[in-house]
Amino acid sequence: MEIVSFAHFGYEGEIIKVEADLRRGIPAVDLVGLPDGAVREARERMRAAVRNSGFEFPRERILINLSPADLRKEGSSFDLSIALAVLGAANGMLMQEPELRVMVLGELELSGTVRPVKGVLAAVSRGLECGIRHYIVPEENRAEAEIRSEAVPSGVHTLNDAYFALASLLAHEAGSSGGRGNGPGSAPAYMVRWREPAPEFSEVRGQHKLVRALQIAAAGGHHLLAYGPPGSGKTLALTRFPALLPLLDSETAVTVTRIHSLAGFPDSGGNNSPLSGWHPAGESNTQTVCCDPGAAFNSPNDCCDPGGVQNTQTCCCDPGGVFNTHFVSSPPAHPGGVQNPHTVTSHPGGMFNTLSGCCDPGSPWSSLLSDPPFREPHPNASLEGIAGGGRLLRPGEISLAHGGVLFLDEAAQFRASVLQALRAPLETGMVTLSRAGRTARFPARFQLLMAMNPCPCGNYAAKNRICTCSPDMVEKYWKKLSAPLLDRIDLRVHVDNPDSTELIAPAQHPAGETTERGAQAEREVPAERGAPTGNTPVQHPAGVTAEPGVTAPNTTAQHPAGVTAEPGVPTGNTPVQHPAGVPAESGVQTTTQLRIAVARAREAQWRRNRRGERRYEGMEWLNARLGPADIERVCRLSERTSAFLSQEMRSGALSGRGGHGILKVARTIADMEGSDEICEEHLTEAVSFRKWGASVPDFLLDV
Repeated sequence: MEIVSFAHFGYEGEIIKVEADLRRGIPAVDLVGLPDGAVREARERMRAAVRNSGFEFPRERILINLSPADLRKEGSSFDLSIALAVLGAANGMLMQEPELRVMVLGELELSGTVRPVKGVLAAVSRGLECGIRHYIVPEENRAEAEIRSEAVPSGVHTLNDAYFALASLLAHEAGSSGGRGNGPGSAPAYMVRWREPAPEFSEVRGQHKLVRALQIAAAGGHHLLAYGPPGSGKTLALTRFPALLPLLDSETAVTVTRIHSLAGFPDSGGNNSPLSGWHPAGESNTQTVCCDPGAAFNSPNDCCDPGGVQNTQTCCCDPGGVFNTHFVSSPPAHPGGVQNPHTVTSHPGGMFNTLSGCCDPGSPWSSLLSDPPFREPHPNASLEGIAGGGRLLRPGEISLAHGGVLFLDEAAQFRASVLQALRAPLETGMVTLSRAGRTARFPARFQLLMAMNPCPCGNYAAKNRICTCSPDMVEKYWKKLSAPLLDRIDLRVHVDNPDSTELIAPAQHPAGETTERGAQAEREVPAERGAPTGNTPVQHPAGVTAEPGVTAPNTTAQHPAGVTAEPGVPTGNTPVQHPAGVPAESGVQTTTQLRIAVARAREAQWRRNRRGERRYEGMEWLNARLGPADIERVCRLSERTSAFLSQEMRSGALSGRGGHGILKVARTIADMEGSDEICEEHLTEAVSFRKWGASVPDFLLDV
């Protein structure tokens, strides 16, 4: 039997073989293989833990080797593997089953208790690549290890548990089976965890063009720059952008979780889980964990009993926040929460339909990060903090944003070297780090959002404001963003201060009354994730009428795996019904309404751009990721639209990349409107987002 551990270095890491040799001599423990201080201290922790666990510590001279010997080993995750290697050498266990390889991870306390460590998912993923199937990990890290369905992890609390788990592997190796089968290879995409209640876009007043640009960016994966005076709503709108993004597909979620695990977070419960009090049998449910965390149906008459006493199994795990009465198998759910059968969570998209994978903190899916990351580094962040680096080549912000969004607020305040470091990852989706003769590559396929003022004082070309900056100051300020970086930004939006009438005008309620809470009027539109709009109540069995806003059974479309995770968001050409008092022409759109076009466009891209059996990890099928050959295939133009684009490229001095960017944005706009062809109006809108507004210096007009 061979005991191995794992050394963190870059994204891949290194498998470390742990060997122990007992020989005659003065009793001592020698540790070789370039250990750092924490690893050398493992000798004393291991000695005390072995004795306090009831084992007899060998009285021979012990030599422990960590190979390969030329790689420096750091951290406390080697403690448990060293202890088991010593015990195995003392009783001859290491001589049995020479083909069996077991990865052991964990830190030891002096009492023999095993403490959790970081990077377990990365270690398991690397071990599987090297053919290792069996893992002994701290119990707190077991759910993280189980994310990979091929792995067979054993969670342990103490050194005694680990020793007997190792002995059990030896005894049953010949008949051991595969993994639990609940990882991404066998589970539906997005069957992970609920998102926090989504922020509401109806709170962004007077910035219709910016909201439209954010909707296009979410639909096609395009990069965006918003610039304008302070207080105009740039940050308010851009920080709401994640609400328009669907949950990650399972393969990308594993990659994202692996990167965050290497960085040391999140813990086993994840950083976005609102369901920490959920128990799959229902008897331990607290008042706020069942149904919708956004409180859409958390009333005394909702589907779950507020006290959790009568909740049977997974009675109401609806990720979309919409009571699933009209989707259930018979018998129907009882609105009072007393007669809820275990079948009420049937969902047409197939997500969250298991008894243990929905909200149970013990499920492996509770450790998987399903929400697209949203990283917002400080403008003073160093190059190492943004790109990654350090002694062990840790991931930086651009890798932690993989699969999600990197938001640079006050972009011109970042160091020029930091901004230039973004150029290669924006093209390749990878970042390469080098240190001490070793190289590591991290995934870095992120969506870039930037917000900035038009000048150092912020008032350049602003309405009713006076700019105090000289032309040289303004030019120097903008040159922080180089032309090659700006050329990669397809959506450029000038954001001016909205009119006061748009900020303070009261909205109309259904009865025509006005309210002093003008900023809250749009809340008449359902704001929950995936909650559809409309006024028609759904008639349920036994005469129970659902609350307004719930769609009828046949209005929700089936989505392909990996397209969208918002239950109840229709696709295709279904018209949107607006509640009375909030007409569509008012320009105010809720998060739910914006998601409809995003879902429609993403489904169209998923079906068209994947090209049959071709696999696209990390949402590579989005329009923004299309290469030149794909652009030629999916962005065909008529003679009229081709002549229009050629004229715009000549008049605007666009680069080849700029022309492709316009085509990709136009293709996304056409997808949002359900059009198979790119029309002139689609190109016109795409060109308008490419052109600079009035509040930029003249030298930028040709960029």
